[in-house]
Amino acid sequence: MSDQFHISGYATVFEHYDLNNDVIKPHAFENPIPSTLPLLWEHASNQPVGYTTSIEQDEYGLYISALIILTTKTAREVKNLICDSNIRGLSIGFIPISTKSDPRTPCRIIHKAKLLEISIVTIPSNYLAHITYFG
Repeated sequence: MSDQFHISGYATVFEHYDLNNDVIKPHAFENPIPSTLPLLWEHASNQPVGYTTSIEQDEYGLYISALIILTTKTAREVKNLICDSNIRGLSIGFIPISTKSDPRTPCRIIHKAKLLEISIVTIPSNYLAHITYFG
């Protein structure tokens, strides 16, 4: 059995209202984005399951590739959930730098942000953010 499991997909999608009423504008993340960030389970900093190997912003969203390192029980459980249970949500942890409120809606528009981590989640805030490849 390999001690690594590859995943990739969109960690967030731009111009889409999420469950937190945030809308992230295209290319909002500070450049350069580090290619290696922590990969967490459900945003829990005490449950790292791997790390990103590449992060790219395109017009659609923030596309990531990552490795789940199968040396911990949590990482093995997350791999099994991805493979067996169709849990494939992705999410981002970030610090907003430049935001704007829209008086017509309850949303916060994020123009600039610092990316801190990527998480595998059961229910993504941005329902279009999910793992598109694993293996």
